[in-house]
Amino acid sequence: MLKRAFYSLLVLLGLLLLTVLGLDRWMSWKTAPYIYDELQDLPYRQVGVVLGTAKYYRTGVINQYYRYRIQGALNAYNSGKVNYLLLSGDNALQSYNETDDHASGPD
Repeated sequence: MLKRAFYSLLVLLGLLLLTVLGLDRWMSWKTAPYIYDELQDLPYRQVGVVLGTAKYYRTGVINQYYRYRIQGALNAYNSGKVNYLLLSGDNALQSYNETDDHASGPD
């Protein structure tokens, strides 16, 4: 009985892993046409959305996701690929406001 339950659990975990990996591959395949490596390939849009992220890690080191995200948004704006940047982010606390950090630009 215990052996059968163990194998059943193992099969379920295997199926879960295959599902997660399959969804990851499917999402990558479906979104590939919308990922641009070169600025000149980026189509013009009226508004560009900049997703929020913390400017610094807890250790005080600047978050590279933040740096590259802001620099990419500035490059798109300065090249005329977008007219406006819509900044998103967490500002639930007065002491923490991602959108203010984003508006100040990269360090």
